[in-house]
Amino acid sequence: ARRYWVHVTLTPSNNQNIVVSENKRQVMYVHYQKHGSLFLVKDNYGCQYEGIKQNYFDGILGCPSITSGKHYWEVDVSGKSAWILGVYGPPSLQTTKSFAYGQFSKYQPINGYWVIGWQNQYISYEENSISLTPIVPPSCIGVFIDYEAGIVSFFSVTQHTFLIYKFSACSFAEEVFPYFNPMQCPKPMTICQMSC
Repeated sequence: ARRYWVHVTLTPSNNQNIVVSENKRQVMYVHYQKHGSLFLVKDNYGCQYEGIKQNYFDGILGCPSITSGKHYWEVDVSGKSAWILGVYGPPSLQTTKSFAYGQFSKYQPINGYWVIGWQNQYISYEENSISLTPIVPPSCIGVFIDYEAGIVSFFSVTQHTFLIYKFSACSFAEEVFPYFNPMQCPKPMTICQMSC
């Protein structure tokens, strides 16, 4: 899969809970604290600034978009207690399910998400969430997509590219994008330039 390594960067976020680094390779969750009538934001470096509290927390897309071919990238998730990553593509209106914001049921292929996550264990967000038991805690995850074959695979780079999970027969309606969700864990997710 590493033969198809691509340079992925993060798109700007319009979500007040997400901070993207200047080099567009790192994303982190920022916690809001109420202070009087204002909401103050405290980032990982102790800086505070005014912000707007949002009830819904979601992820961010990477670029470039994918419309064909094979692509691979790696993400450093070391130290994170929760994350979701993979591929997102806008679903057709005919197949989209209704869901409540903030519920994990959103992260399914029928809604355009081919992702896995971590919350004390690997989770694959299929029609029914599947728990996957890791051999060792994850620190770096490889994501591989073969657009024409309809495959999205996830590898533990920590375990010498051990296959964690594979989505097969994916039905991509149009272009898809790398997807990153740092959840409500303040540790960053970092897109690797080379092997983690």
